[in-house]
Amino acid sequence: RASLPCTAVSHIYAEHCSEHLTHDEGLRFRRECRAELKPEGTIRLSTPNRDWVWATQYRRPSDDSIRDCFAINKSFRGWGHQFLYNIETLTAALHDAGFADVTACRYGQSSDPVLHELERHETSLDVAELPHVVVVEARGVRAPTNKLEARSGDYDWAPTP
Repeated sequence: RASLPCTAVSHIYAEHCSEHLTHDEGLRFRRECRAELKPEGTIRLSTPNRDWVWATQYRRPSDDSIRDCFAINKSFRGWGHQFLYNIETLTAALHDAGFADVTACRYGQSSDPVLHELERHETSLDVAELPHVVVVEARGVRAPTNKLEARSGDYDWAPTP
């Protein structure tokens, strides 16, 4: 199996990385992170919030549908995004990878001093309690749930022969 270039680490941090992986690549990445972290180790992930993108790019009222079409594509494909998460899906994805506890965090905030004030990616305006990024910290070990794996067929866009 391919592995990260480290073992038994206490912290892993990935800012605006998850959305550039396909759903399946993301699952493998999170499982590898869980395997390489100490049991009490923590992973912190920061990724665009799919719900924010939906609310600000897809559902905004506009009289210019052509501009909106290009804006939507830029917000997704223009930056090489493969899969966007909301808090519920990223939480389930981390449980699928074997993390026991998942905690939502605010941008730059953490109860762990090692993980506090790490985000450096540009910010966008949050919308009425809807943050532009999903930031989570996960720790602990549990049996993987495979909740999303059962749904990955819903996301299979492979061309049929």
